[in-house]
Amino acid sequence: MSTSTLMTAEQLFELSPRLPRAELIEGELREMTPSGAEHGLVSLELMAELRDFLKRNPAGRAFAEVGFVIRREPDTVLVPDGAFISSESLAQTGVPSSFYNGAPDLVLEVISPTDRPKQYEEKARIWLAAGARLVWLIHPRKRTAVIYRPGLDSVTISANDDLTGEDVVPGFRCRLGDVLS
Repeated sequence: MSTSTLMTAEQLFELSPRLPRAELIEGELREMTPSGAEHGLVSLELMAELRDFLKRNPAGRAFAEVGFVIRREPDTVLVPDGAFISSESLAQTGVPSSFYNGAPDLVLEVISPTDRPKQYEEKARIWLAAGARLVWLIHPRKRTAVIYRPGLDSVTISANDDLTGEDVVPGFRCRLGDVLS
């Protein structure tokens, strides 16, 4: 019988400067390959739109590639491509120097050509179960986005449609095609 030692969020944070991008799933380290250029460009463009909106409409803060501790004992730390945390949440928690405890209000994930979409659909459900109120899965190659909300069916939009912050980031709107490469 073999036993393995589970890693904590704190141990992952201590290792993070020496590791490539990694997540922790129920205490088990999952290294992730670096993102491709298209993935990085789409993430940056969408997060820049969101950041610029938040500078004019201070409803919270945008974050890129931050670790979020969404479960303890064993620990799960997920790292979305982008996230939004409301001013109300930040007033309670502040901005920690390590991983953020809890889920962001909005999660952005960009699906690379080598990723399995079903894996990201499951991840969207994990984010919602952890407390995220809105999840955007962006498919650059399909030129679509799938939007997830707690308790509702997912909705798919095309490049000609607007991606909106709904009631999570009120007033945020950008045409999906404008952020796709």
